[in-house]
Amino acid sequence: MPEAENKFFNIETIGSFVPYCFLFLVPIFFVPSSNVSIEYGKSALFSLFVLIALVFYFLNSYRRKTFSLPSGVSLYSAVALILVYAASSFLSSTAWVSVVGYGFETFTLSAVFSLFVLCFLVASEFQKIERLVTAHVVFIGSALLVAIFHLCRLLIGIKFVSFFGLDNFSLTTLGTWSDLAIFFGVVAIVSVAAIESLPLRGVFRFV
Repeated sequence: MPEAENKFFNIETIGSFVPYCFLFLVPIFFVPSSNVSIEYGKSALFSLFVLIALVFYFLNSYRRKTFSLPSGVSLYSAVALILVYAASSFLSSTAWVSVVGYGFETFTLSAVFSLFVLCFLVASEFQKIERLVTAHVVFIGSALLVAIFHLCRLLIGIKFVSFFGLDNFSLTTLGTWSDLAIFFGVVAIVSVAAIESLPLRGVFRFV
């Protein structure tokens, strides 16, 4: 029994749950306060998850005594993009704002670097079909919750959303209604790509 518990609660197992938690929480997460914008809350959550995932990646690499780096044209292109963005930011007249911003903006160098780190971690950790299938199921499950929430919102009205602290009817859990439409477009594209490329069977192919 202790050995089974150690297998479940070791660093590698806990670290593997971080990307799934990120995929599940980001679409549905928002701070129930008019003083904190949805974009700000999601950017803060994104930065937090990237930091946690990076820490677990280094801990797992240290434990395994190996440090794998993904290679390919995409990685080199991403590195070149980071370098160009960094040069542009540091040469800007408002370098500090371009690099850090006023707090979790998406156009800063730190935000772009966080996206680069996320791409690096995904390329390193999601190399098995099983993990890709699990990520797909988690992402679709979160999308279903978003769909149910907004369907109830349309049917019940403002009383339903005010209970959750989202009392502005022009906003959604993803931001604007346009952001929500883009999100479900991404869900459709990911689902079609998964059906065509992954060896899904049974209930997984139906999802």
